[in-house]
Amino acid sequence: MIEQQLWHPVIASHQVREAPVACALLGQPLVLWREQGHDEHRVHAWADQCPHRGARLSLGRVLIGLHGARLECPYHGWQFGGAGRCQHVPAAPDFVPPPAHCATVFEAQERHGLVWVRLRPPAAQPLAAGLSEPPAFAPGDDPAWRTVLCGPYDLNTSAPRLVENFLDLSHFGFVHEGWLGERGHAQVQTGTVEEGVDGAGLVVRDARAWQPRVAKYF
Repeated sequence: MIEQQLWHPVIASHQVREAPVACALLGQPLVLWREQGHDEHRVHAWADQCPHRGARLSLGRVLIGLHGARLECPYHGWQFGGAGRCQHVPAAPDFVPPPAHCATVFEAQERHGLVWVRLRPPAAQPLAAGLSEPPAFAPGDDPAWRTVLCGPYDLNTSAPRLVENFLDLSHFGFVHEGWLGERGHAQVQTGTVEEGVDGAGLVVRDARAWQPRVAKYF
């Protein structure tokens, strides 16, 4: 599946704190957890299933100790290190877990205040250069811009219609009257649409619509 080769934003970075968090991507249940004190508190994304008895790892807890951060399974207390391998079995403390006792690990990175996940193991064969990192978004790294994260929302529509809605200013005065628009000021200036640098997307300039209260909140 081509979707598994692509990066997908799954959650806001600030939502992954001390405790593991459950989410899903393309039907795959995930557990996200933050490895405190390593690589600037790196976030990991694994299948939300313990390899021992299938318990949900998102119901466990993150342990911080002399051996670093570990994710503990809520069922038998198996402890997994950041690479996914089991490091400790409380019922058999002298047992050395083999490499097969490992969580299913996926690629995860943080960009623009979001956690991005790709449903591929980190050691998988490299893809094209354009897919090696989450997509670049220059305003997301520019302190002159303010980032507002919201959602996610479930909508019964197609992807093209959803994108079209965000580009459509003419519905503001009716759907968002009093906030993003007014019926008496429904006219919009569409501005200009240009192809981005090196064909990267489209750039809209000087698009204007009457927004009576949006500046108060954003």
